Amino acid sequence: HGPQLYNGPSYGESFAQHVLDLFGFTSNTSYYPAPEREVVVDTFLLDGSQWMMRYPAALWDHSAIGRQISIPYNEAPPIGGGNACLLDPNQIAQMGTKRHEEYINFSLRLQHKNLPLVGNKYFDSVSY
Repeated sequence: HGPQLYNGPSYGESFAQHVLDLFGFTSNTSYYPAPEREVVVDTFLLDGSQWMMRYPAALWDHSAIGRQISIPYNEAPPIGGGNACLLDPNQIAQMGTKRHEEYINFSLRLQHKNLPLVGNKYFDSVSY
């Protein structure tokens, strides 16, 4: 198969959680990722993943779920099953990049706060 969207549950959500762990564990150390790496993560999470969810429920959009859509919600594994976003809002709020305010807002949305994400996104290189 060709390029596929992997932002939602399973691969993408698991990857995002590992990235959040990495940034959190290395904060204020010499191992913290370089600024150019922050831009990659900001783009993945803020310009991609957060736009692939439905709020205020904080559920992944069905189009971003991929084959995980075939797993019944009550049988979903603890990471990457069903369509509930399982990213840790506290870790998201602690992201110390230049786009910190956007991470705070993303975190609030994941906590079901009524903070709208206004606008539309078009992902031209994936059929989303």
